[in-house]
Order: sequence, then C-alpha cells, then structure tokens
Amino acid sequence: MKQEQIKNPDSRKNLRNRFFIVLSIILLTVFGIDRVGFSPRRVDGAIDNLIFVVSKFFPEDYFQEGGAIEWTYEVASGAFIESIQVGVLGAIIGCILAYPLCLFGSKLTAPNKVVLNTTRTSVNVIRTMPELFWVILATTALGFGPFAGLVAIIIFVVFVVYKMFTESIDALDPGPLEALNATGATYFTSLRHSVVKEINPIYFALCIFMLELSIRVSAVIGLVGAGGIGQLLNVERVYFHWDNVSAIVLAMTAMIVILEIISTSVRSRLLR
Repeated sequence: MKQEQIKNPDSRKNLRNRFFIVLSIILLTVFGIDRVGFSPRRVDGAIDNLIFVVSKFFPEDYFQEGGAIEWTYEVASGAFIESIQVGVLGAIIGCILAYPLCLFGSKLTAPNKVVLNTTRTSVNVIRTMPELFWVILATTALGFGPFAGLVAIIIFVVFVVYKMFTESIDALDPGPLEALNATGATYFTSLRHSVVKEINPIYFALCIFMLELSIRVSAVIGLVGAGGIGQLLNVERVYFHWDNVSAIVLAMTAMIVILEIISTSVRSRLLR
C-alpha cells in the first residue's frame, strides 16, 4: 500500500505532463497549418503541376545527339568545374582561417579570458546571421559571379569549422596542457607539444568534410547569383528548359555521391 501511495503521485504527474505536451503539439500543428494556408485544393493543384513538370524532364531526344545529356557535357561542364573550384578554394581558405580562431575560442587553449570571451562573443553574434544572408551580402557588394560565391563560402566554412572544432578541443583532457604550463613552457610551446598533436587528425578530417560540403554549397548558392552550376540551373529553370534542369540535377547527384564516398574513405583513414 505504501509503495502504491508513493508511485501514484509521480504517475499522475507524468500523465499530466504528457497530456500537456501532446496538447501543445496539436495546437502548434493546427496553428501552423492555418498560418501557411494549407488546403487540400492547393495540394491537388501542386501535384498536377509537379506531374506536368516531371513529364518534361525526359523528352524523347534526352539521350540523343543535341539532347540534354550532350548539352550538359558541352555547356554545363564549365559551370560544374567553376563550382568545384569555388568550393575547394573556399574550403581551403576557410579552414586555414578557422584554425587559430578555434584555438582562441576554446576554453582549453585560449591564452586568457579576454581573448576567449572576445572571440566567442564576436563569432556567436556573427553566426546568428543565416548563410544565405552572407551570399546576398557578397553578391550585393561584389556583384554576381564566382568571386562573391567564394567569399560567402569562406565565411560559411569558418563558422562551421569554428562550431565543430572548438567543441572537439573543449572535450580533450586538459592534463597534458596543464602539466606543460606548470613547467613554465610558453603558450605556443605548450600547445604544440600537447593539444595540437591530438587535434590535428580531427582538424584534417573536418577539413575533408568541409571540402565536400563546400562543393555542395557552391552549387546551391549559385541560385542567388554566386556563379557556378547553381546559376546556370536557375537560368534554365527560368526559361522552362526542364530537360536541361533534370540533366544538371542528375549530374549534381552523381558528383555529390562520388564526393561523399571519397570524403568518407579519407576521413575514416585520418581518424584511425
């Protein structure tokens, strides 16, 4: 009897909490459906439009001479190369810039609290801006083209690497670094002989991942005028050349799959 009296209040409390959680989810869902203007009629119309567009993806001359596949090879290959170049260069520059920033932004490796707090506050404030904002800002300041895309990708890479790499540094054992500091070693000497040896494999694996991610992003940001295959894809979409659009999408899918396979293999070897 005593056990039941002890368990019952908790079970009632848990039941009440679950009820409020479920009720909150239902209310948020209903409110969201109303705000976005959802209606079955619009869904039916969207499905019809989608079927119409997909039917234009693969015309009869798709694989023939002068078709979309040949057009992609002859015309779009240059845009693909441009996207890859922008992605690779942006990843390299961004990873190089992010390395010292991560050391200053980690509580384990920052030289003092002033540098730590300044770095963290500055980066966290800038990181509140979405990635698309930096693309639009770069294209506004530098004009449309791959250079604006490069600047946007560098900023994107720096912030992503900072977020992921600082967390890896913070998770390290502080013992070796504290021992070297206790011997009177300088800041850079302590880092080089303790933390750096442990974090470099993680850093290089992260750089490989960012290389893959940057090439993906470079293809997407072209949709807002940052050059590369994304910009060509947007042009073909505007002119309703759906066969060319589908050919570009298929080529992008193949490129991303190949990049992911290579990236996964290289990262697994670095982290062994």
